[in-house]
Amino acid sequence: MTLLTLRDTIEELKVVIRICKEVKAFKSFSSFQYAAESVVSLGKQSEGWIKSVQQRSSATGRNNRTKANKGG
Repeated sequence: MTLLTLRDTIEELKVVIRICKEVKAFKSFSSFQYAAESVVSLGKQSEGWIKSVQQRSSATGRNNRTKANKGG
């Protein structure tokens, strides 16, 4: 599973949790709240991982161009 697939899956899970709340599938509001907060936290973590990978890719690309310009 890629990070982008993970992000999409988390977004789908957010929708499922909202639907579950609407159909009163949670035993209590605190159960819904725990699920919602957990999914939001996972979403933030995955976005951080994606940004980290993108920054590394950008830095690697810059380093490779610098080496090529210097003849390295």
